[in-house]
Amino acid sequence: MLLKQMIANDLKNCYEATSNDELLQSLESDFYSFRDVVGISDFTKLEEVFSEYMARVSRLAYLQGMKDFHELCIELKEDTNDIMKKYIDA
Repeated sequence: MLLKQMIANDLKNCYEATSNDELLQSLESDFYSFRDVVGISDFTKLEEVFSEYMARVSRLAYLQGMKDFHELCIELKEDTNDIMKKYIDA
């Protein structure tokens, strides 16, 4: 249930993070500057494909991050000395 709620909010959370990023704002401006060069019809199709692509990438990255965090939590439940021997001293 918790995972379902987190996935339901992923686009909202991604939007908030990306709308505050200056580099992404600049890249978005560059992307939309091609609208006049390509033509509105082709650009609209390109925009749809790109939006679907980025939504899928965002979801996959988000879920992978949750998976990695979960694995990290499981790993960190081990004794500290065991973790040190296993990863740092190897």
